[in-house]
Amino acid sequence: MYVVSSYTINNYFGVPGPKSDGPQKLSNFLNQLIPLNPSLIEENLEKSKHIPSPTFVIAVQVIEAVDLMAMDADGLSDPFLQNLVERQRTIV
Repeated sequence: MYVVSSYTINNYFGVPGPKSDGPQKLSNFLNQLIPLNPSLIEENLEKSKHIPSPTFVIAVQVIEAVDLMAMDADGLSDPFLQNLVERQRTIV
């Protein structure tokens, strides 16, 4: 239970709301809820770090694109998306 809870805290995805608690406060609560000695806490944290992070898929539909420069050999242009997720810039 501790490993799964720790994994969930460390792999939270999204934007916390104004009343949300951060990962440190959630970890402190977990330690109160499931009291373990420090060596077991560290062992379980390491186990949770070896579980692969989840993969997220975001579906985007372009409704309208105007004034695109022709960039393809056929004189057309494919729209693209610039996205910022967890401070990593990605271009799709």
